[in-house]
Amino acid sequence: MPPSFRPAILSLPALALLAVPPASAAEPGFLLAAGTGRTVPVFRDANAMEQGLRMLGDGAARQDPAALRALIACTVETGTAAQGQADMRIRRRRADTVEAWEVEVTAGASAGCKGTVAPVNFGRTPAGPTAAAKAREGGRAPRIREVGILIPVEGRADITLWASRNAREIGAPLARQGAAITNLAPYVACTVPAGTRIGTVEDGAVFRDVVVVDGPNRGCIGNVERAGFRRSEDQSVDGRIADTGAAREVAVWRDPAARLEGLRLVQAGTHRTDPGRVEALMACWAPTGATARATAFDPAAGGTQVEITEGPRRGCRGTVAEGAFRPAGL
Repeated sequence: MPPSFRPAILSLPALALLAVPPASAAEPGFLLAAGTGRTVPVFRDANAMEQGLRMLGDGAARQDPAALRALIACTVETGTAAQGQADMRIRRRRADTVEAWEVEVTAGASAGCKGTVAPVNFGRTPAGPTAAAKAREGGRAPRIREVGILIPVEGRADITLWASRNAREIGAPLARQGAAITNLAPYVACTVPAGTRIGTVEDGAVFRDVVVVDGPNRGCIGNVERAGFRRSEDQSVDGRIADTGAAREVAVWRDPAARLEGLRLVQAGTHRTDPGRVEALMACWAPTGATARATAFDPAAGGTQVEITEGPRRGCRGTVAEGAFRPAGL
């Protein structure tokens, strides 16, 4: 049976000799201060980190600050971009764990600085945009559920839309620590004033994905707290009829019930045997790209109520498939 090791007794170099798995690839990320701090010390190496953290923990750093400075390669603001490579060489309780990150600062005045930080002081760059942003990248229109306004949370006049849920989990603590705007930028989709009109796209228990539907940031997609949203009486959103496939025109049905009945008849092939029966349920055919205004959203039925506002079909009102309306700016 392999022996068990006690990291509190064995030194970091001795433990490192026990297991040396293949080096991990460098990952993009950022340096994060512990607690409410605003700066991160990058130690010269793993030995210096171990000694420096001990000095910070037992108060020796206050008695001999010069000795601590000699262990540090550089000190950077929380949120500073860096490349990190996990040090998995230490085996604890028979499982490989990250004991340190070997990092290189990639931005700011200390760019190029190399050293070692504790696991809590390095965060990986968030992966993946919001679900709505993915839909936009795939050429699909984000499907709005309802329209409302952003309201202040904790008295903030400006509200941050985070680029993704992962970005919010990283960026929000940085913002509370007072990180510089340049360090927050990779995690922010946009910042808008309270009162900005948005459409909700996807809901979570505490946060939701939204798209800005008015103002200079129209089309911005991000993630915000549910508590910062209030539904509006006015559910209208300007946009256009979206291309849902190869068709050059989109069916605008008289109302949601007519749409559902029309789809049932089309599936049964009635549009071939008795096209007049299907056409009687329609308000018009709208060309893709036609300027339109959505007036109500019904995600449960998969439809959006619209009014064509320009062109030869101007004034036509009815219901289109949920993905057949694209908000302006997207």
